[in-house]
Amino acid sequence: MADRARLLAAALLIALSASVVVPALASAVELPGESCPAVLPGTSSSAVCGEGTSQSGGGGGGGGGGLNIGSLLPILGVVLGGATIALIAAYIVLRRRTSMPVAPLDPSEWWTCANCGKNNVVDSPRCYACGSWRT
Repeated sequence: MADRARLLAAALLIALSASVVVPALASAVELPGESCPAVLPGTSSSAVCGEGTSQSGGGGGGGGGGLNIGSLLPILGVVLGGATIALIAAYIVLRRRTSMPVAPLDPSEWWTCANCGKNNVVDSPRCYACGSWRT
């Protein structure tokens, strides 16, 4: 149980750290026109920034905008949010399944684990606390 909790906590920590790091990296991406130097009086900004000039060696336009990571941030946020909700739900379900069984009405419906001494319901083949088989 402790291993599952640690694993879920580590996954949640990784998801949260990724949600902090990715926007910081995306904000460092230069968009077209943001890297232009200051325009001096008497010069045009298109000549300074290289706008309107062909960067490719052959004919045909220089086409291309690359991948804009800023547009992917909402999708990434939804994916990380969904993953976080799924991890929390898995943690709750697993925790409920491994919790202590409900006490039976008749004391003869118990068996005691030889390994850890915990009481278990007769129908269960393994101890709920330590996982050892009934002897």
